[in-house]
Amino acid sequence: MRKIRSGVYGLNQLIDGGINENTVTAVIGSSGAGKTTFATYYLKRGLEDGEDAIFITLDESPEQIIKEVREMRWEEVDKYIDEGSMVFVDASGKQFSNFIRKELANFVEDWKGHGARIVIDPLTPVLWSVKEKYEQRELVSYFLRETRKIGTVLCTLEEHGVTSDLSSPELVIPMYLADNVIHMRYKSHESPERREMKIIKCRSSRHSKFWHPYRIV
Repeated sequence: MRKIRSGVYGLNQLIDGGINENTVTAVIGSSGAGKTTFATYYLKRGLEDGEDAIFITLDESPEQIIKEVREMRWEEVDKYIDEGSMVFVDASGKQFSNFIRKELANFVEDWKGHGARIVIDPLTPVLWSVKEKYEQRELVSYFLRETRKIGTVLCTLEEHGVTSDLSSPELVIPMYLADNVIHMRYKSHESPERREMKIIKCRSSRHSKFWHPYRIV
């Protein structure tokens, strides 16, 4: 499978050269772990390589995300937005299940086959939008399957409760459906300066089995 560069310094070495094209990667972490920063640099790398970027936000507004990436000294973001190679889909404040079932199909049809990079940040509210487990699985499966038609997908998942316990329902379903799972472990109340990353799963690719320290600089 063709590999695309992750945009995260040092990560490609841990996943045999990069992320497999047209796969789904789930990035799990607690608040402050750096999930959105990870996702932003994933899109940035794609834009630098001539790929389109789609940011589906289910939490913060596009304006807030743009403000934050400017603060990261990513000055080219306005150029990419103006030329249409970077697009934001604001699904915040909506009924997520209705957005997916009623609006997603038309959006995918417009972008189908573009080979773009897609970020869904965070995916967790999609599961919260329905109560039954089988409905959650059906909804998330449909969402990921459709967005995958556009290109290579990266979604973030919020880690709640006990850190490193990946058995909670809102994590298990996306982890099972994703091709790749990356856990960004951050215990802010215990070791605020310590962050570690582990590749939990990486289909059709060799990958590291160990925890690796990382920093946000």
